Amino acid sequence: MAIDKRLLVTFCAGLVVIALSGCGQERPAERSVEKNGNGAAPQVAKDVERVDVERVKEDVAKKVEGKGDLGAGKQTYAVFCASCHGNTGKGDGPAAAALPTKPRSLSDTNYMNTLTDQHLFKVIKEGGTSVGKSPLMPPWGGQLDDQQIWNVVVYVRKLSKSSN
Repeated sequence: MAIDKRLLVTFCAGLVVIALSGCGQERPAERSVEKNGNGAAPQVAKDVERVDVERVKEDVAKKVEGKGDLGAGKQTYAVFCASCHGNTGKGDGPAAAALPTKPRSLSDTNYMNTLTDQHLFKVIKEGGTSVGKSPLMPPWGGQLDDQQIWNVVVYVRKLSKSSN
Protein backbone atom coordinates (compact mmCIF):
# COMPACT_ATOMS: atom_id res chain seq x y z
CA MET A 1 0.00 0.00 0.00
CA ALA A 2 2.91 2.36 0.74
CA ILE A 3 4.16 2.02 -2.83
CA ASP A 4 0.75 3.01 -4.15
CA LYS A 5 0.76 6.16 -2.00
CA ARG A 6 4.24 7.12 -3.19
CA LEU A 7 3.19 6.57 -6.78
CA LEU A 8 0.11 8.72 -6.27
CA VAL A 9 2.14 11.51 -4.60
CA THR A 10 4.73 11.39 -7.40
CA PHE A 11 2.00 11.52 -10.04
CA CYS A 12 0.29 14.50 -8.33
CA ALA A 13 3.61 16.31 -7.96
CA GLY A 14 4.24 15.78 -11.65
CA LEU A 15 0.88 17.29 -12.52
CA VAL A 16 1.63 20.33 -10.35
CA VAL A 17 5.00 20.80 -12.05
CA ILE A 18 3.37 20.59 -15.49
CA ALA A 19 0.65 23.05 -14.49
CA LEU A 20 3.13 25.53 -13.04
CA SER A 21 5.55 25.27 -15.96
CA GLY A 22 3.28 27.55 -18.01
CA CYS A 23 3.06 30.22 -15.30
CA GLY A 24 4.90 33.44 -15.92
CA GLN A 25 5.09 32.97 -19.65
CA GLU A 26 3.81 35.83 -21.77
CA ARG A 27 0.48 35.04 -23.40
CA PRO A 28 -0.35 36.45 -26.85
CA ALA A 29 -3.20 38.57 -25.45
CA GLU A 30 -0.85 40.17 -22.94
CA ARG A 31 1.75 41.28 -25.46
CA SER A 32 1.95 45.00 -25.94
CA VAL A 33 1.51 46.49 -29.38
CA GLU A 34 4.88 47.02 -30.97
CA LYS A 35 5.64 50.60 -31.96
CA ASN A 36 7.18 51.55 -35.24
CA GLY A 37 10.24 53.80 -35.47
CA ASN A 38 8.40 57.01 -34.59
CA GLY A 39 6.66 55.54 -31.54
CA ALA A 40 3.25 55.17 -33.22
CA ALA A 41 1.19 52.03 -33.34
CA PRO A 42 1.36 50.15 -36.64
CA GLN A 43 -1.16 51.03 -39.35
CA VAL A 44 -2.97 47.70 -38.89
CA ALA A 45 -4.01 48.63 -35.35
CA LYS A 46 -5.23 52.04 -36.52
CA ASP A 47 -7.31 50.41 -39.29
CA VAL A 48 -9.04 48.15 -36.78
CA GLU A 49 -10.40 51.22 -35.00
CA ARG A 50 -12.01 52.44 -38.24
CA VAL A 51 -14.09 49.34 -38.96
CA ASP A 52 -17.67 50.24 -39.88
CA VAL A 53 -19.66 47.57 -38.03
CA GLU A 54 -22.83 48.08 -40.08
CA ARG A 55 -20.93 47.75 -43.34
CA VAL A 56 -19.33 44.53 -42.12
CA LYS A 57 -22.78 43.13 -41.18
CA GLU A 58 -24.10 43.99 -44.64
CA ASP A 59 -21.08 42.35 -46.29
CA VAL A 60 -21.53 39.18 -44.24
CA ALA A 61 -25.25 39.08 -45.04
CA LYS A 62 -24.50 39.37 -48.77
CA LYS A 63 -21.94 36.57 -48.55
CA VAL A 64 -24.37 34.28 -46.73
CA GLU A 65 -27.13 35.07 -49.23
CA GLY A 66 -24.74 33.92 -51.91
CA LYS A 67 -24.09 30.66 -50.05
CA GLY A 68 -27.61 29.33 -50.20
CA ASP A 69 -30.38 28.72 -52.69
CA LEU A 70 -33.82 29.72 -51.42
CA GLY A 71 -35.76 27.22 -53.58
CA ALA A 72 -33.51 24.31 -52.68
CA GLY A 73 -33.65 25.38 -49.02
CA LYS A 74 -37.46 25.33 -49.10
CA GLN A 75 -37.44 21.77 -50.47
CA THR A 76 -34.91 20.55 -47.90
CA TYR A 77 -36.80 22.31 -45.10
CA ALA A 78 -40.03 20.56 -46.18
CA VAL A 79 -38.35 17.15 -45.91
CA PHE A 80 -36.22 17.58 -42.77
CA CYS A 81 -37.65 20.46 -40.72
CA ALA A 82 -41.34 21.02 -41.36
CA SER A 83 -42.49 17.94 -39.46
CA CYS A 84 -41.46 19.65 -36.21
CA HIS A 85 -41.13 23.35 -37.03
CA GLY A 86 -44.20 23.46 -39.31
CA ASN A 87 -44.59 24.61 -42.91
CA THR A 88 -44.51 28.26 -41.86
CA GLY A 89 -41.88 27.81 -39.14
CA LYS A 90 -44.18 28.44 -36.17
CA GLY A 91 -43.13 25.25 -34.33
CA ASP A 92 -46.49 23.63 -35.06
CA GLY A 93 -45.55 20.72 -37.32
CA PRO A 94 -47.39 17.39 -36.95
CA ALA A 95 -44.52 15.79 -34.98
CA ALA A 96 -44.38 18.73 -32.56
CA ALA A 97 -47.46 17.48 -30.68
CA ALA A 98 -45.54 14.38 -29.56
CA LEU A 99 -42.53 16.32 -28.29
CA PRO A 100 -42.22 17.29 -24.61
CA THR A 101 -40.71 20.64 -25.63
CA LYS A 102 -42.33 22.65 -28.41
CA PRO A 103 -39.89 23.38 -31.28
CA ARG A 104 -38.63 26.95 -31.61
CA SER A 105 -40.73 29.24 -33.78
CA LEU A 106 -38.55 30.13 -36.73
CA SER A 107 -41.01 32.84 -37.74
CA ASP A 108 -40.21 34.98 -34.66
CA THR A 109 -38.26 37.80 -36.32
CA ASN A 110 -37.11 39.39 -33.06
CA TYR A 111 -35.60 36.14 -31.80
CA MET A 112 -34.17 35.10 -35.15
CA ASN A 113 -32.42 38.46 -35.53
CA THR A 114 -30.39 37.62 -32.41
CA LEU A 115 -28.89 34.57 -34.14
CA THR A 116 -26.08 34.63 -36.66
CA ASP A 117 -26.21 32.55 -39.81
CA GLN A 118 -23.23 30.60 -38.52
CA HIS A 119 -25.23 29.79 -35.36
CA LEU A 120 -28.16 28.50 -37.44
CA PHE A 121 -25.75 26.48 -39.58
CA LYS A 122 -24.24 24.91 -36.46
CA VAL A 123 -27.64 24.04 -34.96
CA ILE A 124 -28.78 22.40 -38.18
CA LYS A 125 -25.53 20.53 -38.74
CA GLU A 126 -24.68 19.51 -35.16
CA GLY A 127 -28.06 19.57 -33.40
CA GLY A 128 -29.51 21.50 -30.48
CA THR A 129 -27.02 20.30 -27.88
CA SER A 130 -24.16 21.87 -29.86
CA VAL A 131 -25.44 25.31 -28.82
CA GLY A 132 -26.93 24.46 -25.44
CA LYS A 133 -30.45 23.90 -26.75
CA SER A 134 -32.78 20.92 -26.75
CA PRO A 135 -31.32 17.51 -27.57
CA LEU A 136 -34.59 16.87 -29.43
CA MET A 137 -33.26 19.03 -32.29
CA PRO A 138 -31.30 16.37 -34.19
CA PRO A 139 -27.98 16.93 -35.95
CA TRP A 140 -28.61 16.82 -39.69
CA GLY A 141 -24.94 16.92 -40.71
CA GLY A 142 -25.00 13.17 -41.42
CA GLN A 143 -27.84 13.53 -43.93
CA LEU A 144 -27.20 17.01 -45.37
CA ASP A 145 -24.02 18.41 -46.85
CA ASP A 146 -22.86 21.95 -46.06
CA GLN A 147 -24.48 23.44 -49.18
CA GLN A 148 -27.85 21.93 -48.31
CA ILE A 149 -27.54 23.34 -44.79
CA TRP A 150 -26.75 26.83 -46.15
CA ASN A 151 -29.82 26.50 -48.37
CA VAL A 152 -31.94 25.79 -45.27
CA VAL A 153 -30.38 28.76 -43.43
CA VAL A 154 -31.41 31.06 -46.29
CA TYR A 155 -34.94 29.63 -46.28
CA VAL A 156 -35.25 29.92 -42.49
CA ARG A 157 -34.26 33.59 -42.79
CA LYS A 158 -37.04 34.00 -45.34
CA LEU A 159 -39.55 32.39 -42.92
CA SER A 160 -38.62 34.87 -40.24
CA LYS A 161 -38.03 37.74 -42.66
CA SER A 162 -34.81 38.37 -40.78
CA SER A 163 -31.24 38.85 -41.86
CA ASN A 164 -28.39 38.45 -39.47
